[in-house]
Amino acid sequence: MSKPPLIDSGADITTDWINRAFAAGGAGFPAVTQVSTVPVGVGRGLVGEILRCCLAYADEDPDAPTSVIVKLPGRDRRSRTMSRRLGLHEREYAFYSRLRDDVLVRTPCLYYIDYDAETDDCVIVQEDLTGMAQVDQLVGATAEQARVALHSITMLHAQFLGQTRDERFAARVWMKRSRWELFLLQALYLWFLPSVRRDFGEYLSPPLNRVMLEFGCSMISFWRRAARLVPLTFTHGDYRLDNLFFDPDNPSELAVIDWQVCSIGSGMRDLALFLATNVEPDVRRTVERDVIEEYGEAMARAGTDIAFEVWWHAYRMHILGHLQYTVMVCGGLEAEAGPALELVHTGLRRTLAAVEDLNVDELLHELESGLATRLLWPGFHGAARVLSMMRRSG
Repeated sequence: MSKPPLIDSGADITTDWINRAFAAGGAGFPAVTQVSTVPVGVGRGLVGEILRCCLAYADEDPDAPTSVIVKLPGRDRRSRTMSRRLGLHEREYAFYSRLRDDVLVRTPCLYYIDYDAETDDCVIVQEDLTGMAQVDQLVGATAEQARVALHSITMLHAQFLGQTRDERFAARVWMKRSRWELFLLQALYLWFLPSVRRDFGEYLSPPLNRVMLEFGCSMISFWRRAARLVPLTFTHGDYRLDNLFFDPDNPSELAVIDWQVCSIGSGMRDLALFLATNVEPDVRRTVERDVIEEYGEAMARAGTDIAFEVWWHAYRMHILGHLQYTVMVCGGLEAEAGPALELVHTGLRRTLAAVEDLNVDELLHELESGLATRLLWPGFHGAARVLSMMRRSG
């Protein structure tokens, strides 16, 4: 039986397609006789289409799943363009084909994956983690859930610390970004910043406004500096509650999904993202020093013994760096209401609390802002205002 074709939507998922996917992936299940699909995660700002496929078989098999998750690219042009430019599907394909079988963290069982580099089409058929539970990101993790989540990602970082020259990391998508790519990211940040100031101004004090602009003018220097603070490892890149499944029978265990932005970098980026956006500020204040200390101890056992102050400094630096993610998410938001908008407001509020609590503005003196970027800022601001008026007028 030949492998199934790459498909565009859930409407293309038939019993024949599922049977061919299982066969190509070596699953060996009985023939699927019925399949019904239900969208998953609608309204959560997902890039792509995720469907739960409920299955019925010709014969009984205790090992055959009653449902699977099928992950497809987004259908709108904007989503596809962004996915290709960021290498989202290529990254996830590289993870599942090169690393998934080796990582210490639990990931969904993979039944089938295919990717076309020319078209950037991708399909993943994987385990449906129905027996596990997610924590609502709007509510935020408890202190204990945060410790479990951060212990898991710490083990991943320790596993690959100092091994990023391994041939498994030879995929093009994991190579270091060029200076031109970094400049484009900086330009996007400065492009979105005016609309963030306008639409989310109630969260932004004058000092926070200054920090966000100063950081935007210093982003190239930030990336150079952040890459040298601590040894590099393999990172998840989007380590948040929406991508974590907790085992209700064993609260110390979890599974991690969505490896579309995995990369080689500082592990502190994963910790900073989680603590800045996935817990309420009082929970973050309770656990952050302990988890950073435990992180340093785990890295020491892996062969890199660095003082707590160095890890803490790197953590604070990546809280500052998290402003890039925050501004680009807030600035690119088009939804007027719903869970995605509420999630953005919650993430922004938590992130800015971390920025203030940790006095990350003190770190700006370590970065070079550059006269050229400062001179370009009024141009970005003016262009953004003009385009905003054009969009409103249709």
